[in-house]
Amino acid sequence: MVGRSCPTPTRTTLLGAASRARPPRRGTPPPPPPTFGAAYGGKTVESTGIIGMLEMIAKDIQKDSAKAKAEEEESVKQYTNTKESLKTENKELGESITVLEGVKGEKEGAVGDNTLDRHAKSSELGVVMTRIADSAKGCDYFAINYSLRVKNRQIEVDGLIKAKTVLSGGAVSFLQVTRRLRGA
Repeated sequence: MVGRSCPTPTRTTLLGAASRARPPRRGTPPPPPPTFGAAYGGKTVESTGIIGMLEMIAKDIQKDSAKAKAEEEESVKQYTNTKESLKTENKELGESITVLEGVKGEKEGAVGDNTLDRHAKSSELGVVMTRIADSAKGCDYFAINYSLRVKNRQIEVDGLIKAKTVLSGGAVSFLQVTRRLRGA
């Protein structure tokens, strides 16, 4: 195979069958095929089918149009009713707001009056608390000196018992007890 080479291309190999020449035509061409003997009337069966379809489509469009018109009228009616009910509700809510704003104003006035009353009562309470605090100094005397007062009361009660015994005829020995006073 080493010694073999590819054949050189020739005109017949490259062009193949195209290089072959056709033989020239000789004679006249054959006559055309026969046609209908009657005049052309068109396709009547298919045309009635198309017309029928178009009529059916037109009827469907008319039905859809009538249905859409009825739905539109119903929608307009519903819109009008809804608009009127919302208008009425809005008016009622506006009146309710006015009433509630009046109530709110009254309540705010009551709060202001209550605040003034509280401040007045607070100042009155301050006066009473001051008077209590001033009188507490005297009350504290009794609390501070309670034990001394208890001793003095006991001595007084013992003296009364002895006096009663003496007056009823009993004998009592009197012992002299010296006491030292505070601060003396």
